Amino acid sequence: MSKYQTVLKVGLLSLSASAISGIDDYELRRLPISLGDEFTNAVGDVRQFMPTSINNAGLMAGTRLTWSPDGGDRTLGVTGQASYIYDLETRTYLAQPIAGMAITSIGDEVYIGKKLHPNGKRWQTWRCPISGLVEDAVRGVWTNPGCALIDNDYLDQNVDPGDWAGFFLAGIMMNVAGNGVYTNQSGSTIVFDLPDAVYSNGSSNGTLKATYYKNDAVSMVLDDVDNPLESFPQLIGEISPEAELSFFTSEFGSDVAYFIMEPDASVSPGKVHRVELPDGPILPLLSTVEIDWMDPETGEYVAPLAINSRQDVLTQKGVCSLSSGCQQRSSFGPDFLSFDGAEYVVMSSHYFDHEIIAALINGCTEFECSPGVYFYDFNTDSFETLTALVDAKFPESVDVSATTYTMPAFLYAGAAEVGSQMLSSRNGKYFSFTTRDANSGGFRNYVMKRND
Repeated sequence: MSKYQTVLKVGLLSLSASAISGIDDYELRRLPISLGDEFTNAVGDVRQFMPTSINNAGLMAGTRLTWSPDGGDRTLGVTGQASYIYDLETRTYLAQPIAGMAITSIGDEVYIGKKLHPNGKRWQTWRCPISGLVEDAVRGVWTNPGCALIDNDYLDQNVDPGDWAGFFLAGIMMNVAGNGVYTNQSGSTIVFDLPDAVYSNGSSNGTLKATYYKNDAVSMVLDDVDNPLESFPQLIGEISPEAELSFFTSEFGSDVAYFIMEPDASVSPGKVHRVELPDGPILPLLSTVEIDWMDPETGEYVAPLAINSRQDVLTQKGVCSLSSGCQQRSSFGPDFLSFDGAEYVVMSSHYFDHEIIAALINGCTEFECSPGVYFYDFNTDSFETLTALVDAKFPESVDVSATTYTMPAFLYAGAAEVGSQMLSSRNGKYFSFTTRDANSGGFRNYVMKRND
């Protein structure tokens, strides 16, 4: 089995900087097992409860999906689709179960849901107002009459429904892994679709399509999904196809997409492209900042790795601010990570600002990686782990290296295992974790909440 990972590869780093607050300002709390769990029910179907996103107000959305294994490594189909919204402040459910769809992203006022049609040939995307949720006391479920269908993808060929179902399940996980990349807090979203031609003599002969949907229902088909927003005609040639979409957000009423471009060693610096997509007929606006920061040890430019909502840029040597042209910098010191014998570090599901870095981190050698959930406090120039924090507060211990979720094979992708999961709100106030108990092997869910 393979492991799903959205990774951020960095060199061995460490950091030293001043900040306003840090890890001591966060409180660790347990969360109900019903938020994150996987088990086989009485009829042999796999049930997966999975947190998918957190908004800035502390509302955490998640899915409750049920699928039938085929006896091998694939699935016969999805037999249950539902979701929940849980309030991390009051520690109560706002709504559960929400019938008929899997919520992949929750924003300030709306959420985005995915639905696999019962005929197995239609994958829908819906935009729903949070305020539109209504409890159906007779059926014991929540519904949302205010939901609007924004994408309806059809297949014009004979594809096994199990393949389509497996792709749907994996697509939910990929949305979680890419949280903050494809849907922003205002409800604008980029939807990826299979083309009309998927099979040809037993191999794929098509490429994925994508459509960008603004929250005001305006849509645009995008052809280049490796760099989807580059397909706007006026931007062709101005953004390299090698640039990666890193962060999708909303700023002062406009959708904004940030792309990062790696440097060419010592020849040219890396770049951050900002593409603003204003409302109305105004053309997209492109601006570019060069990350003119050279590593004195190697003589090479540092690589931009990620962008956050404060327009900070994480690089291989520290954090800099886009508003200063990346001249305002917090440089890393010599002791950031100290994995014994580690040759490189893989960071995923991360959050960073000038106060704290929280991330799933693997310290890797040529042969294996050692996973962990790490917090770095800029204030104290020190590290803490989720394992140590749990040990200090609760009687249980956690195993962050254990598999949490399993995914069936589909199309040309093999079955996969998913490790511990981490989510963060865009403002960094909430971090949630889904992992395993080191002793019982059962699921454990936690939240780190900043006490503002």
